[in-house]
Amino acid sequence: IHVVSREERSVREVEADMQALFAEARLARTRLQAVANELREGRGATSMKAKSGENAKSTEEIDRQLYDGLHGLYRQLVLPVEDMLDGYEHVYFVPSGALAEVPFSSLVTKRGERNRFLVEDHAVGLMPSLYLVHVYLTHLGSASEQMLIFGDPDGSLPGARKEAEEIRDHVPMITEMRIGDAADYATFAELGPLSRAVHLATHGVLDAVAPEESYLLLSGNRKLKLIDIQLMDFSDTDLVFLSACETGLGGQGIEFQTLSRAFAHAGVPTVAATLWQVSDAATLDLATRFYDHYEDDAVVAMAEAQRVMIAEGRFAHPAAWAGFSIMGMP
Repeated sequence: IHVVSREERSVREVEADMQALFAEARLARTRLQAVANELREGRGATSMKAKSGENAKSTEEIDRQLYDGLHGLYRQLVLPVEDMLDGYEHVYFVPSGALAEVPFSSLVTKRGERNRFLVEDHAVGLMPSLYLVHVYLTHLGSASEQMLIFGDPDGSLPGARKEAEEIRDHVPMITEMRIGDAADYATFAELGPLSRAVHLATHGVLDAVAPEESYLLLSGNRKLKLIDIQLMDFSDTDLVFLSACETGLGGQGIEFQTLSRAFAHAGVPTVAATLWQVSDAATLDLATRFYDHYEDDAVVAMAEAQRVMIAEGRFAHPAAWAGFSIMGMP
């Protein structure tokens, strides 16, 4: 495990079966996705404690396996270097292979009746690759005070429409909001690069076989693909929030071929992206809380939003909040 700070660089050797570790990472994400699906379909309680009889036993067993797995990943990936993280508010991970599927903020540091998650001790971010560190370090803060918000471009996402309308009231920036047919490619191409922040509440479609074909949906059934994004200049944009499904994942082990990294290549230093399909209600709760805390540090804003969700209980289960992660600089 390589640990790099402003003061030093260290390497600690840990014995681990790489294939088994990758399998555990994928299993943890699969289990979280399964619970998230229950939430999306309105069948699950976010605490996962509100059922009775055989269903309750089944739910408790699912949670036990999930939390044991997240604690196991913590013991292998973080515990060996935990003493080196003391005193640091921000902790970034540069994952490889299937570890890119790990929601690091939800790693369980202490198991018990009340589990403790890594995000409760550190603001957790991801660095997609060391190559992109140059993008982050050379980025000059945006001079714009404008925010572009897109929502429900094809009329099939009432939750995304509500999200777009509500977050407008949680940001101090001048907002340009486009809903439905108005959320088109021409507007995105014109106003996106001129905005300090861009929030896209739309469909995100992952093509695991051909990641380059993954896309965000705009109005008129226009598919915003990786190449479209990479050819744009977003060097004056500080943040892109992708409130869409699986925008942080690649395919075939090529973890850099994702929509979030495409924005990084276009010059965006900070991208909020998802690891699995998310619940409308939980996403709305997280997004509004995120913008309540966001000034110029997205990693801390995301951590604060997730901590409030854990503390308040309604969306305490990591399936409701851990799907979102911040990639890039604070």
